[in-house]
Amino acid sequence: MSDERLPDGAPPRQVQEPKHLGQRLAVVALGVIVLMIAVTVIGMSRAAGQVRTGPLALTTPTYPPVTLPPYKATTIARVNATFSATWTAEAAEPTPTFTTGVFGALQDKFASFYGFNAYEGQINGRWEIVRPGTEWPTPVSDYSTPGGYGAVQVYDAISHQLIGDFRAPDHSAWLVITSVKGTMLRLKSDMTASLGFDMATDTFTS
Repeated sequence: MSDERLPDGAPPRQVQEPKHLGQRLAVVALGVIVLMIAVTVIGMSRAAGQVRTGPLALTTPTYPPVTLPPYKATTIARVNATFSATWTAEAAEPTPTFTTGVFGALQDKFASFYGFNAYEGQINGRWEIVRPGTEWPTPVSDYSTPGGYGAVQVYDAISHQLIGDFRAPDHSAWLVITSVKGTMLRLKSDMTASLGFDMATDTFTS
């Protein structure tokens, strides 16, 4: 403040200086900021103090995607592929069909058994292959080699597993089927003109 000189007899007039005006404006601005902060704090306090009367909204939980280690993923994929291929192969495999009767017996090279023919049929509820012929103690490549003996081999027609091996009682060197009646095979050997083999009991008869 400063006193401005006036004509003689007039009262002095005060003049505002710019410096004092700026200080007042700063004080007003500071007051406004303090007021805004106070209003915000009061509003948050009221909101926190309100009691929720309605049910809480449930949110659907989310989970991160499952990622298997590479070796586990590879193993699972391999097992699934193997199972799928096996299942398909089993489902596509045709049901075996059999024909009752006498047929020529195929020979395997270096086998220990040789026969000219064999019988296929259902015996005691099971499909069997009954093959008479010559059996050697060890596999041979020359079926004319002496030392073989007459015998009958019985196989499971489905699994091809050997059920039994029965040596001829007449000490013959070979056997061959001549006829079939029911479960009875009629055989001929180098020692006997007619020999029976009961397929139901796997026993030789006269």
